Amino acid sequence: MLMFDVVPRITVYLVQQPIHEGIYVSATPRRRLFLMTLCTILVMAYMPTPRMYATTVVAEPAPTTYWLDSSALEISAYQWDDAGRDIQLVELYNRGDSPILLDGWTIRGTFGTLGADKKLITSGVVTMVIAQRGGGVPGYITPGSHVVVDAGRGVSNASFEMATWSGMKPNDKLYSLTTVPASQTMSTNEYVLKSPSGAYDEPMRRVPITDGYSSTLTNFAPAPATQLYDHGLYVVPDAPGLEVVEIYPYAKNCDPFDTDIYCHDYVKLHNGTSETIDLTAYALRTDSSSTNRTTANTIMLDTYGSLAPQAYLTVHLTDDGAGLSLTNSGGYVWLEDAWGMKVYQNTLRSYESAGTTKQQFGYALNAAGEWVWTSLPNPLGANEFPVIVSVPADSSGIVECPAGKYRSPETNRCRAIEEAVNELASCPEGQSRNPATNRCRSVVAPSSVSASLVPCGEGQERNPLTNRCPQYCECGCRVTAMR
Repeated sequence: MLMFDVVPRITVYLVQQPIHEGIYVSATPRRRLFLMTLCTILVMAYMPTPRMYATTVVAEPAPTTYWLDSSALEISAYQWDDAGRDIQLVELYNRGDSPILLDGWTIRGTFGTLGADKKLITSGVVTMVIAQRGGGVPGYITPGSHVVVDAGRGVSNASFEMATWSGMKPNDKLYSLTTVPASQTMSTNEYVLKSPSGAYDEPMRRVPITDGYSSTLTNFAPAPATQLYDHGLYVVPDAPGLEVVEIYPYAKNCDPFDTDIYCHDYVKLHNGTSETIDLTAYALRTDSSSTNRTTANTIMLDTYGSLAPQAYLTVHLTDDGAGLSLTNSGGYVWLEDAWGMKVYQNTLRSYESAGTTKQQFGYALNAAGEWVWTSLPNPLGANEFPVIVSVPADSSGIVECPAGKYRSPETNRCRAIEEAVNELASCPEGQSRNPATNRCRSVVAPSSVSASLVPCGEGQERNPLTNRCPQYCECGCRVTAMR
């Protein structure tokens, strides 16, 4: 082989050094010993190591991968059988941004022989369905994760499996692989298989580069043993036993460096079950700014770890450490799974508009199962209702205010009438407030009124109460005239 032929040439060149064209002189014994030692090192460097086969897969971190291909599901490694006629395993990688469900996907193999011009003479195409090992609830490949499809290699911890191919002609070789999405007939990218050393049964991995794998579909190289990755499958979790119990949508005004929890909007969750809930699989969502997921309205709960039975969790910061911001005019909050594959409808809660009168108020669930505003929000524990400032439409059960007080329509509290009157603005000069109507009216001095009155006519007399001069017409009707 080429790797063995190189060493003798190097040896000859080192041991015999020319002093004139065609004439060689042997080196001194000391130099010969040095050169032979160097040759031994070179021979060891060129000696091929025994080939090891990947019989297990690992879930350790894999290279960050960058692809230029059109499909998010990529073949990142494979292993032929010893004759190059079948595939033993395939490693798949999700380079996209969303989980991929492999249920119904297939791997298609192209068989044939190479002609004299080195072009493939195709004999046929065989398609095999990828099946999730062990069945059960279908799982997803999350972004940046790998899984292994076992096709007869006996990899016990591979997530998927498929049957081996058959029906090829005696001289056929497996030439390429493609992946085919569920319910489609069009293949994605064609991966041309090769084995540089001439052995078909060694694992081949797409060549890593600085920022991941090579984007060239044919750029594969032998992979060391146990360097195949299977990070397992993501199964959408069931609805959690979590409940939204308080929403604080209008925080108090604070300076930029105030770390008080009341300076940020918050949502409080409660674990009402008798079991500890693992929060890593869930996310809190709001409809602030957009109904789609954003960094401002999607808070991953994995940083909180777990929540003990009957415990509370208050979320007031986003994933990047900024304060949570809810829409003051009302909105929704709810829980989803971590990847947004499922919305848990039973956790969806709406909250009313919070105007200036509701700043620093909590919209909370009371013991009767009703959502009401409370003037004492409590992010650290159970909801508190020292004063309920919202009343149901049916207010027949409200107790009347005592004498001298009235019920404020803004706060629903009883308030002293005297306090309300004292808060009225003073009347302008020359006016006084009517105690019956609370309105200001002009005040005219009696002397000035009398001075301005015209004397009554003959046969009339001024009424001292009304300052009017009554008179009677010929028909007997009473006529009042102001003089």
